[in-house]
Amino acid sequence: MTSSYTAYGMLFEQADSLATRGHYGCAAAVVLYHTAVEARVDQAFIDATDGKVERGVVTEAVISLIPGMNFLDRKTQALWEALTGDRVTAFAGWAAYRESVELRNAVAHARNPFLGPDEADAASRACRAIVAHVDRIALAFGG
Repeated sequence: MTSSYTAYGMLFEQADSLATRGHYGCAAAVVLYHTAVEARVDQAFIDATDGKVERGVVTEAVISLIPGMNFLDRKTQALWEALTGDRVTAFAGWAAYRESVELRNAVAHARNPFLGPDEADAASRACRAIVAHVDRIALAFGG
């Protein structure tokens, strides 16, 4: 469900555009693909807490317990599982997503700013797959 009318849908579109612009564009696209995932996960957490805790201040307090929206963080995984019943690390695309996050970290921390279209494509596929997984889980609670 990566509609361009969502924040994460627009981020995916911008990343796709950057991925066609050479090595630095591919590197920027990898970072942006992961930003799109985090935007979707953020919204899914908000949706998952709706009805379980009071919307607003309590929702923000629950979400503030985790360091961010990166599923590689164990606290993020634990909160996701507690709210949704989904063990994200059991997702079939987990290994590709994990590898993509490591690539993103290498780019974001300037260890590898020279990426090609193959790396950007792999990141796109991994990020879109985990967003599709989050979408499926979110449908169960109306997100």
